[in-house]
Amino acid sequence: MADDTIWNFVNEYLSGNISREVFWEYAKFKHPTHQISFHTLKALDCLKFEGQQLVLATIKGDDVAQAIIDVFTSFISDEISNFNTNVYYSNPDYLRCSYEAGFLLA
Repeated sequence: MADDTIWNFVNEYLSGNISREVFWEYAKFKHPTHQISFHTLKALDCLKFEGQQLVLATIKGDDVAQAIIDVFTSFISDEISNFNTNVYYSNPDYLRCSYEAGFLLA
């Protein structure tokens, strides 16, 4: 799990800004990091784009490309990608309503 967050913790530790104990507390896994490898075309058919429902629900007219751009340049994309929250696992209807409201609904 060598993402930017862990790299930042390593830098903080090496710079002397945090102790070894604090580093290991920060570095604990907080979310699943399942990694799945697909090796056949049949297996690849099982994949689905997670944002698909949100994009399809927000298309204006028939401009799919613009809907994709709108969703992935909005706040919701960052919220879904923040694995320090549970937004990624949220109900698609909640994500759509939050996107349409312009903020995460309570």
